[in-house]
Amino acid sequence: MSELLASDRSLLVKNDKFQRAFQALLAISVPSQTKDVFLRRCIEQISTAYGSRYAFIGMLQDMSGMSHIQTISCFADGQMSDNMVYPLCGSPCQQVLKRGELYVASGLLHQYPDDDLLVEMGLQSYYGSVLKNSKGEAIGLVVICDTEPMELDDWNYPLLQLFADRISHELERSLIEQELRLSSSVFQNSHDIVLIVRNDWHIIKANRTFETMTGWTEEEARGQHIFLLRSDWEADDFYRKLTIELLKTGFWSGELLVKPKNGNVFPVDCTLKGVVDPATGENKHYIMIFSDISERKYAEQRIKRLAYYDMGTDLPNRTHFQDKLKQVLSEQRDQDARFALLFMDLDGFKAVNDRMGHASGDILLRMTADRLRICTGGKAYAARLGGDEFAVVFQPKGIDVDVVAQSSEIARDILSSLAKPYDIEGQTISISASVGIALYPEHGEDIKGLLRNADLATYHAKAQGRNRFEFFHDALCEKADNEATLMMLMNKGLKKDQFFMVYQSKHSARDGQMVGAEALLRWRLDGETVISPAQFIPIAEETGQICELGHFVLKSVFQQLSIWQSVDQAPEIVSINLSGRQLMAAGFMYDLENLLQVSGVDPKRIEFEITETWLMEDPAYSAKLLTRLKELGFSLSIDDFGVAYSSMNYLRHFPIDTLKIDRSFIRDILSDKSATAIISAIIAMGHSLGLKVLAEGVETKEQLELLSNLGCDDIQGYYFSKPVEAHHLVPKSAPNGLRIA
Repeated sequence: MSELLASDRSLLVKNDKFQRAFQALLAISVPSQTKDVFLRRCIEQISTAYGSRYAFIGMLQDMSGMSHIQTISCFADGQMSDNMVYPLCGSPCQQVLKRGELYVASGLLHQYPDDDLLVEMGLQSYYGSVLKNSKGEAIGLVVICDTEPMELDDWNYPLLQLFADRISHELERSLIEQELRLSSSVFQNSHDIVLIVRNDWHIIKANRTFETMTGWTEEEARGQHIFLLRSDWEADDFYRKLTIELLKTGFWSGELLVKPKNGNVFPVDCTLKGVVDPATGENKHYIMIFSDISERKYAEQRIKRLAYYDMGTDLPNRTHFQDKLKQVLSEQRDQDARFALLFMDLDGFKAVNDRMGHASGDILLRMTADRLRICTGGKAYAARLGGDEFAVVFQPKGIDVDVVAQSSEIARDILSSLAKPYDIEGQTISISASVGIALYPEHGEDIKGLLRNADLATYHAKAQGRNRFEFFHDALCEKADNEATLMMLMNKGLKKDQFFMVYQSKHSARDGQMVGAEALLRWRLDGETVISPAQFIPIAEETGQICELGHFVLKSVFQQLSIWQSVDQAPEIVSINLSGRQLMAAGFMYDLENLLQVSGVDPKRIEFEITETWLMEDPAYSAKLLTRLKELGFSLSIDDFGVAYSSMNYLRHFPIDTLKIDRSFIRDILSDKSATAIISAIIAMGHSLGLKVLAEGVETKEQLELLSNLGCDDIQGYYFSKPVEAHHLVPKSAPNGLRIA
């Protein structure tokens, strides 16, 4: 009888535990306002139902490695406890994640002696069940444990699994809600236009940016076809191909023009992505994202303008001209047709420039370009090659066109237009032009020959009295004889010490202190007549004599630096202009190393300036040569930076120290905001690459102050000093005691 009563009491206790546990499960099934409230109620009910001292819910912290558990709700000794990160290795939790569940009634310490936390707490019993997401992947676990043995009946197992299923569902639902809230926030707060459209291309949802950028509200756009935004620039065939690609892959991206409510079309980067219906596998909706690229397009156009158009005149520059000439030559050669190349050089421009200053000279060039543009009109292509040199390419339309007669007519129009007086700052200026004409194919069958012969014809027009045009003829080849004569004179000049060096100081843009000097070559032919480098350097470059002149420059500068080693106030660094042809010459590096050894000059005191144009002829080979100079210890500078835009793509490959902004940019810095913006961009780019930036051609206090404010490091120009011989070069602060903060 006593055994029966004991059995009944045991059954009542078990039923009571079951009822308590079942009621706990029902209690947590009541919807909670927040995830945290649900988890707290859940872990309290589980601990109460099973009568355990400890209980917790944990999430995998490293889903791939399964290395740690981060508890998200802990219950200990009747109250909520702080969360913690718990290592899985060697723990019973690790077994739960592998097996799905684990029950240890007693002796837990003996089975897991390496679990420090378990040993510290003195746990003897443990029961845990895995938490899984809707894909069946383990994401965490729910655990009850105690310092006393734990006795569980058959009903305990599925019940804790029910708890685990309920917890898993709530965690995943919470995560989905969080992702939805995040997606909604991203959708509404995106800086790009985001649209959701049906597969019939009608809009069903738009974000706030849509209204800001297009002028249409979401209510106005909802139900409208996406062609509400279509501009008139894309043809129907464009959209047909777009649709085919989208149907094939479910994705399309590219550039479009969007037409907003006000009609002011703007460019966008468009991305189209299909949203697949899992039931049918078809795209029921599409997400469309439009990123406004107006600023990028403007910058690209501005850079392209800078690369291919002359800033001073807005005519195509030398680079654009050469590309055009190549195109015309190819077209006319294929058609067995003729065309004319006209070279033009202003007569008397230098005198005007010297007398009235560079600013007036620049105005004169702009006015000349405007007249040239008008008188050529749609008949021919005009470009500015540099300085006061211009070129015109005349490509006749039709087969039986008299190229000689029509190119002569164009030349007469040019001469007549340019001969009219100019009004510059209240002064009347009169100039003329000399024009040389070369015809394809009789005066040259390639670009080099045509350019040379048109140039010869131009000089012939000048020699004949200026303000006229001349066609090339064979007798003009005598110019080559003149060049040979000049070569001979240069050889004699080197032997008779007619060449000499002058130095133009460089100064800090911050305080005006001298920071170095540039060495420049000069030629005094007969004691008085000074031949401009502009006359003999190009011939020397063309004939290769530049190498001999370059060696003279190197030797002279090294000798001067040796002398200056004992002069405290001498310039620390001297820049030397290095010809690309000289740099590539055989034996150049050997001669340079020999000069270093003989002179004892520290290579750190020498900076080589190499023109950007030469560097871009073969960037890869240029980089190798510059690297060799750098290894010898020399500093390197890119001269005339900004003339060849392409160099920006290769700049990071050149081991240079300094960018020298071309003087053509400096001239307009006070009057042209775009010039200021470009200079600012060059300075910022140079500094971002760890380079110093020097501006040449600084002639006024205002230019200096503006460059200093833009962050330019050093400056060079007539404002501080003209080129002078070495014994006249002395340290000098900014003129008039100027100090720039």
